[in-house]
Amino acid sequence: MDHDGVSPMAWRWMMQNLTVRSMLDLGCGRGISTSWFMTHGADVMCVEGSHDAITQSHLPEANRYG
Repeated sequence: MDHDGVSPMAWRWMMQNLTVRSMLDLGCGRGISTSWFMTHGADVMCVEGSHDAITQSHLPEANRYG
């Protein structure tokens, strides 16, 4: 169990075996999983309502909206 919510083995399997190429992350928090998918070539979009989570996001500044 990964307490940061990162499951790279499962996500890598999804991208390789299910051919995931894009993802929508609703309630993404700090964008940990969104950032992983973006770094590994997926087209991503995340939505988060918490100002604190947005300001502490793992996503590059250019990819933040709010």
